[in-house]
Amino acid sequence: MDARTQREFLVDIEELVEQLFVDTEELRRLEGQGPLKREVLARIFRHAHSLKGVAATAGFNHVSELAHQTETLLDGARSGRIAIEDAFFETLEEAVNAISESLSTVAGGTDTGSAAFGQRNHEVDAQVVAELASPPDLPPDIALLLNESEKQLLLAAVRESENLYLVTAEFDVAVFDKQFHELRTMLTENGAVISSMPSADSSRPDRVGFRVFCSSHLEPAELRELLAACPQATIKELSNGTPGRSVAAAPRAAPAAVPSSSVRIGIEDLDRLISASHELLGQTMTALDLISETLAAGSRTDLDNIDAQIRQSLVSLEEQIVQLRMVSLDRVLQRAVRAGRVAARVSGKEIEFSTVGQHLRIDKLVCDAIADPLLHLVRNAVDQGIETPEERVRAGKEPSGAVRVEATSAGGRVRFLVSDDGRGIDPKVVSQAAANLGLIENGILLSSEKSLRLIFRPGFSTALSVSRVSGRGVGLAVVESAVERAGGAVRVRTQVGKGTEFEIRLPATLGFLRALVFVAGGYRYCVDAHQVIDQIEIEADEIHRAGSRESLRWHDVVLPLVGIHRLLAQSIAEPSGRLQVLICKLPSEASDDGDERDDLHAVAVDAIEGIQEVLVRSLGRHAALWPGVLGAAELRNGSLALVLDLPLLLTLAQAEESQSVLD
Repeated sequence: MDARTQREFLVDIEELVEQLFVDTEELRRLEGQGPLKREVLARIFRHAHSLKGVAATAGFNHVSELAHQTETLLDGARSGRIAIEDAFFETLEEAVNAISESLSTVAGGTDTGSAAFGQRNHEVDAQVVAELASPPDLPPDIALLLNESEKQLLLAAVRESENLYLVTAEFDVAVFDKQFHELRTMLTENGAVISSMPSADSSRPDRVGFRVFCSSHLEPAELRELLAACPQATIKELSNGTPGRSVAAAPRAAPAAVPSSSVRIGIEDLDRLISASHELLGQTMTALDLISETLAAGSRTDLDNIDAQIRQSLVSLEEQIVQLRMVSLDRVLQRAVRAGRVAARVSGKEIEFSTVGQHLRIDKLVCDAIADPLLHLVRNAVDQGIETPEERVRAGKEPSGAVRVEATSAGGRVRFLVSDDGRGIDPKVVSQAAANLGLIENGILLSSEKSLRLIFRPGFSTALSVSRVSGRGVGLAVVESAVERAGGAVRVRTQVGKGTEFEIRLPATLGFLRALVFVAGGYRYCVDAHQVIDQIEIEADEIHRAGSRESLRWHDVVLPLVGIHRLLAQSIAEPSGRLQVLICKLPSEASDDGDERDDLHAVAVDAIEGIQEVLVRSLGRHAALWPGVLGAAELRNGSLALVLDLPLLLTLAQAEESQSVLD
């Protein structure tokens, strides 16, 4: 199978897995709503069946086997052999998570799987079958005619505490198929048709009779009112053997299926479309500039109006096309939280999960790159961060822990935070684990900084034993390598006894930016134009110097001044005479307490060329080699310019200056 076809199969399977997640959550919310619950359960079964077929066709054997086991579990629930209770939902969530993880290994070039879920499936099946209610006593003429499948539907109705009815009706032979279909539809929408049988009681050859054995949450009077449109139908209530049942509220109407109005397009095809639109934008603007230069001043007014309209339309078009690559983070964040809930159940911990930024839309490639790292970090927080309820009580904490997953986007970067209120990363524990692995000698206590670096070492783990969740020392190493491949970086902040926060920063893979273009050392660079609040020109003697630090006065405010050559480590003498200076309002790097604030800075450059709308592309895995570079953009004249991350460049320069003072 060629790579393109395999990618198409993977996309199909990913969509089915996501729908399984969504519908499973929907099924949980339908407590006591039998008809709608059965409909959603049937939909989940169809998704699992389709997933099994697609995976088998693509040759993803373990994914197909897991889907087959899930299908078996769902079939047991549909037939009434398995109760739709907590044990069922836990097993179903484990199944879908297992499929999702197996799919990730397939996408990574391997096809691995586990039989653990299959065993769990059989355990739940055996456990729940033993608890099934006995079928109620029915009239012999009904009980003897039920096949095995109909008996299971009857058991499911009994478990839902629904009323049992026998509905009889006669129809004209000429229209019986239509009228019987309408009757059956009404009964199905408000319950379940367990069995339908032709009736032999009719004495008229021009009429055909039916007996419909059904269940419903409706009371007899409510059902009679519902069937008022079918006057030929009579209703008889049968005992369901369930004393003192409570009547559930009427179910919500199931959303009607609508035909898909979307088409699928590959990232490569979309990139070509984006590049073509950007090239058209550049060519059009160049042509308009040339025309404007050749016209007399009095003839430019109309052209200027048209020029502005065309530029705005083309920029809007390009932004809309770029947005086609953007996807919601909700799926990725919820996947990580679901994995965390499963890990919490396995480890016997009480944990509240929360997410922030699930409606944020980011580039599809960034979304894919962050999926596995987030999952590993959440599991790590559950297994090694959060204490057991007993440990938390002894430490004066609430028995239930908290894990928070947050996503934000600003300044051409996407930032993810996974934080917990657990035990924190203790250098003593890390040092002992390192000594046990032979990495350091016994008795040596590592510093906090060295401890935080060591936890990312492949094969390193502070877990005392391997569990179903973690303990093999691969999670954090996987996180760091995956983030570095995407051109990002991982930072850790921790406080012993208080908790830990992992931060991932990734450059946006693709984005449309209103950029200010300037020159430094003979090269052009771009920064976000929204970060520049003023452009000024000063004389060199207006600079105030205090040791190695420089500043200038701007609107009665003294601002720190730094030359762009220093930020870029260019070995070029700072210009003398008049200087071009950018006054920038920049968010500072997060402090230890996680707060961010805006700072004013003055940055001296060689020349300022103006503002352009540019398309920024990520440098991919090479971005990690150049901290402070968000990506590259093609300017209107066809030249390339690096897009700078000014806040990070300033932070790096300040850290270097502080280190030189200490040295």
